[in-house]
Amino acid sequence: MTVRVLFFATLQDITGKTETDVLLEPRTTLEQCLSQLSVTLPDLGPLLGSGRILVCVNREPASGAHLLQDGEEIALMPPFSGGAV
Repeated sequence: MTVRVLFFATLQDITGKTETDVLLEPRTTLEQCLSQLSVTLPDLGPLLGSGRILVCVNREPASGAHLLQDGEEIALMPPFSGGAV
């Protein structure tokens, strides 16, 4: 099965990509997918393990135990900060 991973903000600079498709075995969890990404994109690994990256599946926050399905979309977003209003 294949899932699409989208990178936002500084994660695009780190990976050099805006998105990538990841080939996974059936019954792969989100946590396993992120672990695989850490291997294929080693500069991303420390950030994924930091707990500071917002991870969404199909535009909804998801836990590492989420069982991925073929064609799902994973979005990785670094912490955002805002300015004064």
